Amino acid sequence: NNIFRNTRPQSYFAGYGPAIHIENSRTWTYENIKIYNNVFDYYFVHAIRVLGRSINNVDIRNNVFLNTRLDGQADVQVNGADITNVVFKNNIKYNSGANNN
Repeated sequence: NNIFRNTRPQSYFAGYGPAIHIENSRTWTYENIKIYNNVFDYYFVHAIRVLGRSINNVDIRNNVFLNTRLDGQADVQVNGADITNVVFKNNIKYNSGANNN
């Protein structure tokens, strides 16, 4: 239950990046990640980004995406090898340019 609002873009990770960034560039395994009941407001890039490998069971539910991705890209980005079972369910979008969630 958080509110993430970005009003001032800066460098890639210091403000211009996503509100939630999950990246596994090691040999670890990330499992059972839950992102529930949040508000993401005014993001220039993906509000949630999941990158890397060996990331399993990411559950993204009951979130609100406001004023995000006005350039037409997805609010949630998932990219990498061996990322399985990502669920995006019961989320609300308002004033978002994203067409490919």
